[in-house]
Amino acid sequence: MTIENKNIVNLDLKKEEKNLDFSDFQKQNIKFDIDKLQEAYNQIIQTKKFDDGGGIAHFGAISLTQIPGDPDSVKGSKARGVYWTKPDKSGKEVSRDVSIDEAAYSEFIPDYENTYFKEVFDVLSSKYKLGRVRILLKELL
Repeated sequence: MTIENKNIVNLDLKKEEKNLDFSDFQKQNIKFDIDKLQEAYNQIIQTKKFDDGGGIAHFGAISLTQIPGDPDSVKGSKARGVYWTKPDKSGKEVSRDVSIDEAAYSEFIPDYENTYFKEVFDVLSSKYKLGRVRILLKELL
């Protein structure tokens, strides 16, 4: 599969100048059990709290993958990674925090191997190259 320049979106364009082309989206023939996902989520949150990524309000993450052999790769700001925000009335979007090599997060965390998330991870990783996988919590402001 080749990538043509027409499929690359220039994020610096103004909203009215953007011409999005979603023709590269494909419906996948993969199904997961929502009830089992909810059960796995409830199972995990009984023993693990959401990492607030170093004190960021209204954000939480539980990493399901890590850099192989590096449990510190999912702690603190590494749980969050780089993000963009509009911190003031100017409306200008700015980048915050450190960049993360998403592809390096290839090891499923052993603590969660007995959950349905592991089955989902195995199915998806058999078809696609996965990187960092997390359960994210975004609270309302």
